[in-house]
Amino acid sequence: MIDIDFERLRALGLHATMAQAVQQLIADFASQTPDFAAQDWQLMRVCTVHRDRLQVHDGLSERSATTLPRLAKQHALDGTSIAVGDWVLTQTPEPERCWVHAVLPPVTRINRRDADGSRHAVVSNVDTALLVMGLDLDFSLRRLERYLALVQGSGVWPVVVLTKLDTLGETAWARSERLVDIARQLRERLPPEVIVYALDARSPEVAQDLAPYLRLGQTLVLLGSSGAGKSTLTNSLAGMGLQDTGPVREHDSRGRHTTTARTLLPLLSGACLIDARCAQPAAGRRCAIAKRQLHRHQRAGWAMPLSQLPARQRAGLRGAGAGVGRPGAQLSQAQARNAARPADAAGSPARTGALEADRPRRP
Repeated sequence: MIDIDFERLRALGLHATMAQAVQQLIADFASQTPDFAAQDWQLMRVCTVHRDRLQVHDGLSERSATTLPRLAKQHALDGTSIAVGDWVLTQTPEPERCWVHAVLPPVTRINRRDADGSRHAVVSNVDTALLVMGLDLDFSLRRLERYLALVQGSGVWPVVVLTKLDTLGETAWARSERLVDIARQLRERLPPEVIVYALDARSPEVAQDLAPYLRLGQTLVLLGSSGAGKSTLTNSLAGMGLQDTGPVREHDSRGRHTTTARTLLPLLSGACLIDARCAQPAAGRRCAIAKRQLHRHQRAGWAMPLSQLPARQRAGLRGAGAGVGRPGAQLSQAQARNAARPADAAGSPARTGALEADRPRRP
């Protein structure tokens, strides 16, 4: 049998609407499982997903759990996976061993499309998505639109949070003028129902500004690029230093991934917060992958025709520079000069970087 303490699980995001759905899902699972009533079950929520184990929480304490091989095999065949925020049914035959037997279908789920076209679950059972973007060089309306597209259709309510308000100017007048211009751009590009907040993530007033989304039983997810201020915002909402923070680069305001895993964090207000690290939209991920491959060939002195790049990576680089997307176009003029470099004195080919497929062959 299963005894669910809904009041205890409210602090993990089990609000009234979610509780009704969970009860129905458990009833469906019980009808398909022989001797369900004769076994002891626990309803837990997934806090962290590692390669070979999970961290689950029952409302009182967090513990490590392992997915049953049968369930893991079924997920591999279906192309699905367990995500942070999922509700799972577990059994604990021994004090130190917790097994995940079933995953309840999520009420809401945000999926990311990978470079190969497959879908990857980011988070599950989330009420609000805070789309975090800095007002420094990180600000990009196109990236913001991609994050909105990522959330659209998932049943999650998007809210835009613009951080680093202090970077707009030294005086209140300078900041207000810049904010008026940004507000005009947002009105032209975003749907009218999307709410936008502009704030300093380090301010203690952040929790008051976002109080409507921090009620007991609510679950939020932070989406944004590295260096946007997600970890700083998490610490301000939690009222303590839960996440490590770091500086950003001066030339593009991008930061390192100080958060190493997606983790569900219970807040003092009764809400739950998830920092969705590396949840870039598909276009952004393709562009990043293509640029990394481009830089690797540049460092090696290779002149790689863009026609050799996969189609999705060419699409990610389209518009990033001259000649992108044209068959036979070179990555750079410097690499073209490298490709024309003659062989060295020893007779071995110089490091032209030309691919084997592009080198002339003797008849």
